Amino acid sequence: MNIYTASHFHPKHHKAAVFSISRTQPFHLPEFRPLFPPEELLHDYKYNKIDWQQYQPIYLKHLQDNQEEIIRIIKSLNNDITLCCWEKSPIQCHRSLAAKFIQSILNCDIIIR
Repeated sequence: MNIYTASHFHPKHHKAAVFSISRTQPFHLPEFRPLFPPEELLHDYKYNKIDWQQYQPIYLKHLQDNQEEIIRIIKSLNNDITLCCWEKSPIQCHRSLAAKFIQSILNCDIIIR
């Protein structure tokens, strides 16, 4: 299984089954809710109450808290998937954190874009 990441703005990078991991979705994409950032975390980051260094451990804790559901969903798909969000760059983006987290628990390949 491969986990791809891409921006909603770059559909050419969308591979296999595409899921939004954003709180708002374009194109009526299916949602992967356990990977959504918590609303308060997103708000604090968006309005510069916290920086990227502070954001990361909080989001990773959220993923750990939802690990069983994340594993269940991915195993039920049994297919390559693309995780999409609004950030154009994957550098400071939760989709990269989510993909790396999934790789660490399922030992799958990831392609981050």
